This record gives sequence, structure tokens and C-alpha cells, in this order.
Amino acid sequence: NGKQRAFAAEVAGQIFDHLLTNGQFHALPRTILDFMFVFPIALRRIKENSDAVTTDKLVAVTADITREVKNADSKRTFVARTSSTKNLVGYASLEEVSHTCTAEDLCTGLIYLQRQAAEDLHDLVERCTEAIENTWARPL
Repeated sequence: NGKQRAFAAEVAGQIFDHLLTNGQFHALPRTILDFMFVFPIALRRIKENSDAVTTDKLVAVTADITREVKNADSKRTFVARTSSTKNLVGYASLEEVSHTCTAEDLCTGLIYLQRQAAEDLHDLVERCTEAIENTWARPL
């Protein structure tokens, strides 16, 4: 649906805005697009397990999801390029696998980020993006 995609794009822009203005980031990590879509999935997964949301848990689950996506069966996926060297994999059906990031997930991620103090926000983003980058760098 076009309206859903437009809304998701708007929320993605709000995440960038929040990181650059309220979060006082002077530069964004190169895996920030991966973070924007993997982080809300990690947040949803932690909440579905009724676990407490902590930065350590978010970093670990973000790395797990990135690893799962990296190892995904390419026959069941479509690929959205996030850079010339790697791909962020999405699935056609939310029921098919738990790697789908919805506009609602993006909103939940944005709200979580907005509730963080600047120092905590920097720590969260730096640690999650480092986990993503390290996971992509490892051979299969």
C-alpha cells in the first residue's frame, strides 16, 4: 500500500531527524540504515518474550537478527540494497518470518529512541551499529 510506504518513509525521516538534532550526532555510523530497520525488530522480539528491554539485550538481539538475515535463504527473499557491499533482506509476508519491519515497528523504535537521554542514545546506537557491522564482516 502506497500510504503505508509513505508513512514508513516519514517515520524513517523522523528517526534521522531525532538522531541528528535531539541526539546531537555529528555523524551517523555507516550501518545506520541497517540499524533503523533491525533495531525495531529487536525491540519487538524482546517485548514478545516479555523480557526487560536493556541496551545489552538490544545489542545482542540486533546481532542475532543481523546474523539470521545474513544467513537467510535467498530464494524466499527480496533484497533492498543498503550499500554497495551488503544487503538488508526483507520478506514478502510477515507470517513467513519475523524479520519484517513494519511502519508500526518503526514508530515503536522512534518512540524508544526519543525516550533516551543523549548519552544513552549514543551508547545504544554505537553499540548496535557496531554489532551489525561486526556481524556483516564475519564470513558465513
